Amino acid sequence: MFLHILYTWLLSNLLQLLLFISFGIVTGGSKDLLNFDNFIIELSFFTASLIISLPCLLVGWLILYLILCNPYPGTSKFLLWLITAPLLVFLEFLFIFFLSDFADPGFLIFSIPAIIAVVIAVLIRYRQFGKLSHLPEINDHETDLA
Repeated sequence: MFLHILYTWLLSNLLQLLLFISFGIVTGGSKDLLNFDNFIIELSFFTASLIISLPCLLVGWLILYLILCNPYPGTSKFLLWLITAPLLVFLEFLFIFFLSDFADPGFLIFSIPAIIAVVIAVLIRYRQFGKLSHLPEINDHETDLA
């Protein structure tokens, strides 16, 4: 289960980087993609994104465990995961917003590419989630051993 979260987290961070690069290309902000300065900026953005999103990785692991432990069907579990994963990213942005001295509500606009990246990553990993949600349960209760 942790590997599923880890791979989804890495995929969403890569997708977020690609979304920011494509947004820069569409707006005309970066004309030269092979510029070394742009590469350093994008690499530092990716590194900061990985560090800042570590709490989402750990809390997402807990949330996915709680979702998978429920007796709901697989599609309901996936819909719960599809709703809670982007919500978790938005809540982390709110947490950073309230902790920082940067009190501009326009800061929350930066959460949109991250939320889109998480939704895309969860949708891409739908098949793996299906395999994960249908794992057999292990009963280690002592009354089941008799």
